[in-house]
Amino acid sequence: MAFTTMNKNKIIIYFTFFLTLVSINFFQWRYLSEATIRAVNFTFSLIVVIISIPFFYKRSFAFNLPIQMICASILISIPLAYISWKQDIWLSVKSTMPYLIWFFYFFLIQKKIKIKIIEKITLFYGALYMILFLFQFINSDIVYFGTKSEFVVDRGITRIIFPGAGIFFLSLFISLCKLSYNKKNKIIWLTFISLGAVVTVLQVTRQSIVFLIFIYIYHFFSSSSNLKKLIILSISFCIIYIAVNSNHSIVRGLSETQKETQHQGSEYIRVLSAKYFILDFSPNLLSRILGNGIPYGDKSVLGREELKLQTVGYYLSDIGLVGLYAMCGIIPVLAYFIIFYKSFKVKVPKPFYYLKYYIWMVMFTSLTSDSVYADKFLIANIFVVYLYQYISEKNALYLLNLKKYRKSIKLIPNDGQP
Repeated sequence: MAFTTMNKNKIIIYFTFFLTLVSINFFQWRYLSEATIRAVNFTFSLIVVIISIPFFYKRSFAFNLPIQMICASILISIPLAYISWKQDIWLSVKSTMPYLIWFFYFFLIQKKIKIKIIEKITLFYGALYMILFLFQFINSDIVYFGTKSEFVVDRGITRIIFPGAGIFFLSLFISLCKLSYNKKNKIIWLTFISLGAVVTVLQVTRQSIVFLIFIYIYHFFSSSSNLKKLIILSISFCIIYIAVNSNHSIVRGLSETQKETQHQGSEYIRVLSAKYFILDFSPNLLSRILGNGIPYGDKSVLGREELKLQTVGYYLSDIGLVGLYAMCGIIPVLAYFIIFYKSFKVKVPKPFYYLKYYIWMVMFTSLTSDSVYADKFLIANIFVVYLYQYISEKNALYLLNLKKYRKSIKLIPNDGQP
C-alpha cells in the first residue's frame, strides 16, 4: 500500500514537471512544429480537466472562489463564441483548451503537493529559461526559440520576447527569498538573482525592469537593519543614477520609448485599443457581459477580426485584463480583483514572500501585458495561487487545532496541582 502511494506521488510530481514544460509550449523550440506543440498541449490540458474536475466543487475559502470563477468563465466563452461570432464549437474548444489548465489548481489542492516540489520545478525551469535566453541572445541571427516576429532591433538592442516569462520571474522571487532566509547556498541564490536581473534588462521591457528594481530594493530594504537599509538605498540610488545618465544604447532606447509614450498621451495605442475592445468590439449585450470567446487563428470570423485589428496595433495581449474581458467577460476580471485583494490580506511567512511579489508583478502589469492569461504565465499563476491556498489552509487548520486545544484545557478538572 505504501509502495503504491509512493508511486502515485511520483507520477503526480512527474506529471506536474512535464505539464510545466508543455504549458510554456516547450519554450517554442523551433525544431518542434507548431502542430506538434498544439497537439501535446491539447492532450495535457484535456488530461488536466479530466483528473481535476471531480475536485472542482470546493467550499469558497480563500482562493477557491476566484479560480472557480475563472474556470467557469472560460467554459462559458466556448458557446459565446458561437452565439456572437459563429465560431465553430470545435475550433473554440481547441483555442480554449490551453487556458483550461486553470483546473489543475483543484487537483493540486486535493493532492497537497509539497511546497518544496513546486519550488524545485520552478527553479529548474527558471534556470533553464536564463540559459536558453542567453544562448538565443548570443545567436540572435538564428531563431531557435519563439518566432522571428519576436526578434526586433528596438530600444538599442535586439529585443527577444522569450517564452516562459512567468516561471522565470517566479524563480527569481523564490531565489530572492532563499537568499535572505536560507542559511545555505548563498552564492547560488545571489548568482541566480543577479543573472536574472541581467536577463530582464536584456529583454528591455520597461515595466519588467522597473518592477524588478522595485522588488529587489523593497525586499532587501524590508528585511535588513537600519544600517543595511541606508547602504542599500545609497547603492541603489548610485546604480540608478549612473544608468540613467549613461549613454548606453539600451538606456537611450528605453528613454526614447518612454518619451514617445508620454507624448502620445490619450492617443497611446494601448489606450485606443482598450477603449475599442471595451466599447466597440462586442456585437451584443451578452458578449459585453460574458465575453466573445477565444479566437482561433484565421479559421473563424472571430479569429480573422482579431488578426485584422492587429494590423492597426490593437493587440489583446497588450491590454491585459481588458483583453481577458473581451474574451471571457466580466467574471474573470472580478476574480483577479479578488486574487489581488487577497494577496494583501492573506498572511504568509517571510520565506514565502515570493508569492506576494509574483502576484504584485501580475497586478502591476495587468493592464499592459498578457500576464493574467497568457500561456507563458499561466502555470506560474496557478502555482502561486495554489501555494497561497495551501498556506492559508495550513494556517486555518493550525488555528482550529489551537482553538480545540484551548477548549480542552478549560475542560480539564482542577485537582489543586499547580
